[in-house]
This record gives sequence, structure tokens and C-alpha cells, in this order.
Amino acid sequence: MLKNAQKDFIQRHIGPSIDEQNVMLKELGYQNLDDLIKDTVPEKILLKDDLDIGDPNSEYKALRKLKDISKKNKIYSSFIGMGYYGTYISGEIIENNQAIVDDPAKVNNDPENEAWFFKLKITDKSEMDSLMNKEEYEKFSKESGN
Repeated sequence: MLKNAQKDFIQRHIGPSIDEQNVMLKELGYQNLDDLIKDTVPEKILLKDDLDIGDPNSEYKALRKLKDISKKNKIYSSFIGMGYYGTYISGEIIENNQAIVDDPAKVNNDPENEAWFFKLKITDKSEMDSLMNKEEYEKFSKESGN
């Protein structure tokens, strides 16, 4: 018999039931999940082989492994309290950049030109006053050792 913690884990992580999947697929006009995936995941990033993820772990064991991995991280600067979290610019997204979906490497290779994520029609321009421009960011980055 499953303990409550195990039931909670299953409920949080297993996903929709077969009946819920069928309702979703019918609503979207698909016969099966494979067809939905083929139509929504770009060919360049679609995994064609089975995942080799090893043996299953309990939630406890998985969290322990993640904690061990996280101990290898090196924190050079903490940006907590620096104004990045909670920075909010209100508006309406008017365009998404399909180019970075088709070629995610552009985000690293050309971040200031072709790698924009979306275009935003800003509703309150005063919210931009809290953002850094390129020169301010470069100065901040240099001074903080990043």
C-alpha cells in the first residue's frame, strides 16, 4: 500500500490520466500524443531515440542526488536584492521570435541581434526606469566581477 507522501508524489508528477489525455487530444484535434508532439516540437530538437535515464529513484533519493550535484555549483555573485527579481514590465506580447525556437544556439551566438525572445507593446513606460541600459549593465558586471 502506498504511503500518503508517495501518493502525493505520483499525483504531482505523473501527469494526466488516459481519459484526461483523450479529452485534451480530442479538443486539439489529434488522435494520439505522437501526432501532437510531431506537430508542436520543432524537428531540430525532437528526440528520436529513447531516453537513457537509468533506474528509477524515489523522490527522496532523487532530491539527495540533486543536492549533491548542486554542491558543485560555484556562486560568484548573488543578485538577490539587486532588483532583478520582481522586475516587471507590463504590456502585450505582439510577436514571438520563431528563429530562436528553430535554432536555440542563437541565444548564445547573437544575443543582441537575432536572439530576441519576443516583442512587447509596453503599456507603462515608467516601469522601464528601473532597468539597466547596456553601458550600465557592463559597468555593473565589471564592478561585481562577472
